[in-house]
Amino acid sequence: MGRDEIEDDNGGGREGTKLVADETVPSLLLDGTGLVCVTGGTGFVASWLIMRLLQRGYSVRATVRTNPEGSKKDTSYLTELPFASERLQIFTADLNEPESFKPAIEGCKAVFHVAHPMDPSSNETEETVTKRTVQGLMGILKSCLDAKTVKRFFYTSSAVTVFYSGGNGDGGGEVDESVWSDAEVFRNQKEKRVSSSYVVSKLAAETAALEFGNKNGLEVVTLVIPLVVGPFISPSLPSSVFISLAML
Repeated sequence: MGRDEIEDDNGGGREGTKLVADETVPSLLLDGTGLVCVTGGTGFVASWLIMRLLQRGYSVRATVRTNPEGSKKDTSYLTELPFASERLQIFTADLNEPESFKPAIEGCKAVFHVAHPMDPSSNETEETVTKRTVQGLMGILKSCLDAKTVKRFFYTSSAVTVFYSGGNGDGGGEVDESVWSDAEVFRNQKEKRVSSSYVVSKLAAETAALEFGNKNGLEVVTLVIPLVVGPFISPSLPSSVFISLAML
């Protein structure tokens, strides 16, 4: 997709639009025309999103970051999608440099923020991951305001932000937009099934996005998705698919 130290009074409701599981994304402004931006374009969810947006008639600007060694990522599986040659542009941007997203966002009517720092080996501290996540997000949101064309901002959250809350520590029962996970559950877990830095950074970013939208009059939609499995477009095995297969 924590509400950790940024969590408000006892995890109160999200002030904004939040979609849980497979609810339908509101259709306003999504009429199959115009220019939209998708961050983290090479990822599992983002690549499918780009394909569907192209199929529905949108012109898409996808952002990708360079590899750690400085080389460009293989984006051929995106540029070879149907309609990509006419309506897909690839931009280089990195959450470590929030301003780098500005060129991709200028002129867009909607932004889908899917990019998120991943540290599978958990070498970075929770504070480091959260700071980079939120600073990158805020830079992207400010670029949305500066563009003066962005009408809706979509933030890809995660089921971990709603799955473990207070008395619901085992992850059971129904959840809605009033529910926030308790980051301490993840910090104190004996078996590190989910990195606490991932949970905390997702919670912090979602909170920041909703607060920014309310303060600046930008419509923000947060979409909570579970572990994603199924066919993938990218040439390498997505981490979520690997995790699912590891459970078998």
